[in-house]
Amino acid sequence: MTQPRYTEYPPMGTYGRRLVSMTVPAFNALPDEIVLPSPHFVCLLCADARGVSGETIIDAATALLDQGLVYLCAWGPDSERVRHLFESAALVWNSHVAVLTVHLYETLDDALDYVLDIAYPATEYAPTCQTGVILNVGNASWADLIQKRLNAGSSVAQA
Repeated sequence: MTQPRYTEYPPMGTYGRRLVSMTVPAFNALPDEIVLPSPHFVCLLCADARGVSGETIIDAATALLDQGLVYLCAWGPDSERVRHLFESAALVWNSHVAVLTVHLYETLDDALDYVLDIAYPATEYAPTCQTGVILNVGNASWADLIQKRLNAGSSVAQA
């Protein structure tokens, strides 16, 4: 299995979360364990989920919930379905994930802004949610945009 591309960044954004960006080739290529600086995290999931089975997405959701996901932002084609499947997984898992948002009509840069400056978990998780995970599934050009943006620490124009 291809190892995920994993990069850590210093704290940034309104809430000063530590950021981790990770690129995996497919939903089913998530690592069994993601070592993060805090027990809970906000996640921007960037993926083209068209053609990906619901079972595969639910398995990914369960894996992320098991590792501390408390806030999901979904971006990319078919992100509305991704949100619904994550919501289903959270209900089965009996999670207290309070917010699941979709950024279907926004640019990737705008979705990153949202995660950095607006996304805030349920109050019970606020003290332990000190990490933002930017998870890119299978898109090298998105990975490059994410890296460029996070290295700059501010908005970058998208082509």
